[in-house]
Amino acid sequence: MRDAGKILQKNIGWLEAIDCFFSKSHVGSAKLDGCFIIGPPRVGSTLTYQVLASTNCFDYLNNVEYLFYKSPFIAFRLSSLLKKKRYKSKFKSNIGFENGFFSPSEANLFWEYWFGFSLQECEVDSFRNVDRFSYVIKLMRFRKKTTGKPFLSCWNAHVFYLNDLVSSFPNSIFINVLRDPVDVCISILKARRQSKGGEGAWWSLLPKGILDLDESPNVEDQIVKQVYYSYKLIEQFDFSNPGFVHHVHYRDICSDPVGFTVGVCSNFNYSTVSSSFYDFESFSFSEGGDVEGAREGFIKKCQSFEWPFGL
Repeated sequence: MRDAGKILQKNIGWLEAIDCFFSKSHVGSAKLDGCFIIGPPRVGSTLTYQVLASTNCFDYLNNVEYLFYKSPFIAFRLSSLLKKKRYKSKFKSNIGFENGFFSPSEANLFWEYWFGFSLQECEVDSFRNVDRFSYVIKLMRFRKKTTGKPFLSCWNAHVFYLNDLVSSFPNSIFINVLRDPVDVCISILKARRQSKGGEGAWWSLLPKGILDLDESPNVEDQIVKQVYYSYKLIEQFDFSNPGFVHHVHYRDICSDPVGFTVGVCSNFNYSTVSSSFYDFESFSFSEGGDVEGAREGFIKKCQSFEWPFGL
């Protein structure tokens, strides 16, 4: 389903025009708020996303909507029409993807197409189409007016665009998921080995701080800096914008997901929050393990950095 959206939209591009036509009388003016789950790849953000989405307290983009990411109004209406039951997660995923038409989606192509965001850190103005952006903001306000819920999203590239997100969603909070850097590095190494390009190919976020590496850097160096600079971006934003970022360790989310969720929902004054209920008690938490002795090398490299947030 990850690639299906791109293929589908390429072959039925006329939906965009229809989407624009039908959405004209359904724009909203509500002030947008959101809850954005942030952090480097493989910190536990997907489980965090599933936990918050399963409470029914938030609006979010699901896999059906992602299939029609260039036609967000039609996608939202179609999803609302087809979805008969509250989303209940099995809390399983594969590198950020959860099966199921109404499961929460990272929706990377949606963010790239409408907001000009990218997995490579860059100025958003370089890629943003102003007309598209204006259009989708109006539709996001319509979603807020219709659902009455704050918008929930989880995509690792959000760390590059925290100021842009605050500008678009003024009443927002960011959930910074913390995890031991060595465990994160091991998990990223495993993901790279599972990817189409293999261990040597770049995978996921590309912060600017990594671009100063040699043309053929050590894979371990790449991964450690990927994690480090992701957290540093959050630290810099948090310093300049106190109060927006809520820091929580992945271990604490696993041990007390209900307490974590209640705490997050308390930031939003919605009636839907007080009536929510939960399908989970706790999740098992394990360290990152090892990959053919790579842990020792990651420990040494991580020790050469001064990590933010007490990591």
